[in-house]
Amino acid sequence: MLERVRAESNSGYGQLAVSDDGTLVYLPSGFDERAQREFVWVSRDGSVERLATESRDHRAFDLSPDGSRIAASTDTDIWVYDLLTGASSRLTFGPERSSGPTWMPDGDRVAYTAANLPLSWKAADGTGDVHPVGTIVNQLPTSFTSDGTRAVFQQAGTATNDIGMLSLAEDRSMTWLVDGDFNERDGMVSPDDRWLAYVAQASASDSEVFVRPFPDVEGGIWEVSTGGGRWPVWSRVANELFYATDEGVMAATYQTDPTFGIRERRLLFRWPFEDPLQTNTTGVGRQMSVTPDGQRFLFLSVGQDQQTGSADRQLVVIQYWFDELERLVPTP
Repeated sequence: MLERVRAESNSGYGQLAVSDDGTLVYLPSGFDERAQREFVWVSRDGSVERLATESRDHRAFDLSPDGSRIAASTDTDIWVYDLLTGASSRLTFGPERSSGPTWMPDGDRVAYTAANLPLSWKAADGTGDVHPVGTIVNQLPTSFTSDGTRAVFQQAGTATNDIGMLSLAEDRSMTWLVDGDFNERDGMVSPDDRWLAYVAQASASDSEVFVRPFPDVEGGIWEVSTGGGRWPVWSRVANELFYATDEGVMAATYQTDPTFGIRERRLLFRWPFEDPLQTNTTGVGRQMSVTPDGQRFLFLSVGQDQQTGSADRQLVVIQYWFDELERLVPTP
């Protein structure tokens, strides 16, 4: 009935609207704001530094434990970027889409999943084979315990996402951690392996960050964000838990004695660039990492070569669309 209408890649929603009088407006698919994105550092004061990495259709990503490399998924495969040498290498080679790149604690391996592939890992330098860890597909890795013996994942492909834990020991035992009525995702184990931060998403516009004890998640629950939150990341050097909001990045200072509790929530910085991806709560995976010293944050931003494309962001308006619809799809 109508071709070349842009649709969101993560949700499939068409970018169009129809008024009661039959006026149709839509965004053509020729301009894809998600097409080419590059990595940027944002300091705690909000200053921005663009990285010298290629602009690609980057989606989810993870910063290595030492902060020297990025593992990032694109629409099809996973790439590894060396920030010290500037080199980049392709880690996976399809044909199915690989997603959920997550560094293992040793910094030598990247875990991920793909269609018809359970949670697996491969050497970050590209050598060797793919090593499946689990046996169930659609288990997206999100974090590991500090000793690398347990993986936290989110189970996709069902009515709601749930968070589980997979042992990397010989028995490959699996335990459900959070399997409530909402979409639970982005499970992140704290550096001391005592706490689990995650996102519970009631709808596309309603998600909050929570913390539970780990691995005994039934020992308590604390709400960290109060006005929306996503992408929780633990600081390795201070009692801070970072998360993103539509406004910017928040830092929640917490205590653990005698139990977990939030002492303060403060806005570190507002988004220093105009990027629709940063205000998308559903997203396409984790899109925030922090350096080991907790001083800089890694994000995706529209590539500089895309910044000048605003002239192509034109809406198409069609009047009397109902008449055209009756012509195209006649009714008895």
